[in-house]
Amino acid sequence: LELARDDERRHREALAEEARIRRPVPADRVDVNDLARLRAQVELRWRRLSATRESLQGPQARELRVLLERGRQVHPDDGPLARMLLRVLLDFLRDGESASNLADEMLGRGVRDPEAWRIGRRRGLGLMGAEALRETLVEDGVATRQGAARAASMLAGFPGDYEIAEGAWLALQQSRRVERTLHRVRGVVPASALIDTLVSLVDPDGPSKSIHVIARVDAPLEVSAVGTENARVLTWPEGTFSWRVGADQLDAPDHLRGLTRGLFRDLPDDVGLEILLAAVPFGGSLEEPDGAIRVRARLQGGDLSVERASLRLDWEAVAHYLSVPFEGLETRLFPPPDLEVEMPDVAAAERLLDRASEEPVLRCDRGEATAGPEVSVECGASPQLDATRRAWRRVVWPWLGGRSITPP
Repeated sequence: LELARDDERRHREALAEEARIRRPVPADRVDVNDLARLRAQVELRWRRLSATRESLQGPQARELRVLLERGRQVHPDDGPLARMLLRVLLDFLRDGESASNLADEMLGRGVRDPEAWRIGRRRGLGLMGAEALRETLVEDGVATRQGAARAASMLAGFPGDYEIAEGAWLALQQSRRVERTLHRVRGVVPASALIDTLVSLVDPDGPSKSIHVIARVDAPLEVSAVGTENARVLTWPEGTFSWRVGADQLDAPDHLRGLTRGLFRDLPDDVGLEILLAAVPFGGSLEEPDGAIRVRARLQGGDLSVERASLRLDWEAVAHYLSVPFEGLETRLFPPPDLEVEMPDVAAAERLLDRASEEPVLRCDRGEATAGPEVSVECGASPQLDATRRAWRRVVWPWLGGRSITPP
């Protein structure tokens, strides 16, 4: 009985000690020599800070900074404390100078993850402005000396999306090495179906790819970053034109719709664009894509008038047989999405139905009769839109009039 009482007493004391550790204590009164208690107080404040509305975060962030700086005086080599302080300085306090100084200090200590600290240093310098950042971009191999001023100016414009902006800048530089000769063509493609159309023509093999889009827009646009964290589209001006750069996974949950919206968001009417779309394997480089296509077009209303393209196709046929059906293709699981196309006559419709019968993801049949010789064909498709795009491209290939890529 006595032993049971002792066990119960020790249990209560342990619970009380745990509750005391996790109870908020003023930052200047936390015993920073006790690393476990220090980390508990840091974690408590971090959770509260992350859950607080942005407009009210300032005082909490400053208090957490005080606690972390006190802790680092006693534990200067503790990586988690240093990384947490860096996040507070960059993400909440926007104190670029202190962040870059902290990163310099940690790099001087020989940290195990130097690249992460170099990125943190560049983020801090970017908060201080383009001039502060420029030389470090050269030292870290992000930009050449000739391009450092332009890179620094661009990156300093994205303090909240710095790492994504670096990726966009590097993608732009790599895209310059993707040479694709442009041929004179003609066709009008719905802007909302352009990404689907280009992806189907590039025909990347398998879902483990990232899709990169780099667009030069013939107009000066404001700096902006739109989309989700995993599919951000960044825009920045460069003289009389602008760059718009984005990327997403081929098997993205929204089937690249967000990338499409970001590409054409708030563009002026009758503006010219040159667009490169490239499929890159995960871990690969845009300099060596699995497939790429470049088009030159003019945006008119919701349509793109394609004037030049690296694939010598009949782009009026591309619009009719790929883009228009893709425009009506909904991203839904049930009922399955539908594809619809109008064929010039019964013979062409029968040929298309015969080809579609070889594709397991398509279930095609004649649609409603038309007044003329044209015949409508309707196909139930797979909710896996990447598989549908690939299958549909194979089916309609004979009508695209292409010679520069090998038909399936």
